[in-house]
Amino acid sequence: MLLDFLSRLPLPDYRAALTVGVILGTVLSLWVGRRSGLPLTVGVDGVLSAAVGGLLLGRLVYVAAHLAYFREHPTAAPALWQGGLSAPGVVVGGVVGAAVLARIRRQAPGPLWDALAPGAAVVLLAAYLGCLRAGCACGRETWPQDGLLWALSADLPDLYGLRAPRVAVPVLGMGWGALMLALTLRASRRGWATAGVAPAPHPSPGPYLTPGPEVWPFQGGLLENRPKWPSAPSKEQKENIFHCGGEAAAMKNNLSFMLWKRLEAYAGRLWEKRPKLRRGPGDGVRPGPLWLALYGLGEFALGFLRGDAPLLFGGLSALQWAGLGILVAAIARMTADHRPQTADH
Repeated sequence: MLLDFLSRLPLPDYRAALTVGVILGTVLSLWVGRRSGLPLTVGVDGVLSAAVGGLLLGRLVYVAAHLAYFREHPTAAPALWQGGLSAPGVVVGGVVGAAVLARIRRQAPGPLWDALAPGAAVVLLAAYLGCLRAGCACGRETWPQDGLLWALSADLPDLYGLRAPRVAVPVLGMGWGALMLALTLRASRRGWATAGVAPAPHPSPGPYLTPGPEVWPFQGGLLENRPKWPSAPSKEQKENIFHCGGEAAAMKNNLSFMLWKRLEAYAGRLWEKRPKLRRGPGDGVRPGPLWLALYGLGEFALGFLRGDAPLLFGGLSALQWAGLGILVAAIARMTADHRPQTADH
């Protein structure tokens, strides 16, 4: 077993690891939000609302999944300090809590989700670290003849403290969480350079102003370069040239020049009616939906290696079905963010 050294390391307690992860994740989310132009008060309120929503829905789903026990012990249902949360419930509750806050403030929830995504990756990484000692998210037992699974195993406990060679699912989850952190930070950096800066409007060419390649909207097309004068202006045409506000006037009686101005005006109308993305062209995937998609994919894939998730139906566990649902919802959100939208809409 390549990961057997983990059993000899001083692993942190689950609550201590999660507490440190929440603190670091909150600081990171607030920093990312500030870099993206989100007010600090909105970021703090977003973290608190996501935490409250995650705790409530996560506990509710956990109680529903163990309803037989809590029917006999109803006073234990609200005892959050005793542990017991559903990870998909925490994720969905956090998303809903942040969305409710955004709606109360009459703002779109997308920027708040984007700011919270890197911090949520840190919390996920810390939770998996704590599971190494607590036994949560334990892998299934392996044997030397299992090949690669045996190499990825370690002598780890389950929820009842029974130690055995198991697939080190928490280690794999930590690696996946680190990847989620790197990708969400990379996606967040796209909005830092232009945060708080409104995009410059496309210059409206005057009747005698011919834009250069730096303002021409169809760069790379057939009309990229500035038009050239068809011929040297005559003495009479030179007398009609005047300067007003730094813009050079053109020759009114030149037929080819007038034709060019017609084409220029037509191209300007096409530019105003071009399909537009809601985030703007080339902005890529938003960190919020990206985090949800990666989480759902990781929950689904790691579910095949877990030993604490009984199968529900279709050969998949409840955690895997929840991961698939989150993945589909995230893909739908990404599709909606990148749906072409014309200027008329």
